[in-house]
Amino acid sequence: MVAIREITRQLFYQYDTNRNGSVSLKQGQDFEAERLEQTLQPGLHYDQITLSWVSMQRLFAQADTDRNQEVTPAEVEQLLNQLDQNKNGYFEYQWSPSGMQGELSQLFQRYPEERGLIRQYGVPRQNFVAFGRPAYAVQGHTVGRGY
Repeated sequence: MVAIREITRQLFYQYDTNRNGSVSLKQGQDFEAERLEQTLQPGLHYDQITLSWVSMQRLFAQADTDRNQEVTPAEVEQLLNQLDQNKNGYFEYQWSPSGMQGELSQLFQRYPEERGLIRQYGVPRQNFVAFGRPAYAVQGHTVGRGY
């Protein structure tokens, strides 16, 4: 089980970039329903870095009941509570060979996190060790260590 309040808290942690307690749907600089995500996939000779855009705009737009283009945690919780079949404040789920089943999987099916690739590239690792871990460099600058 996952608490609806916790799902809401995680959404606002990821998307409320200015930390004002709401997610802005206003197009332009204030738009917060989309974010950038950078991932690192360590490799033996190259690390793969991926930059993507990620969006929950459909969920936030549906939750904006007063249509002021500012979505509050209360509005998101109200929308999620409509999907809570047994009205206990939690999304229940179970794993099966065919995948996740239950209320939580219905949430993901109804409001999937949309994503798109912006850029993907490999960063070669060098043959030296820093602090017991192999380091890699970009244009002569050490960026990080592969863990």
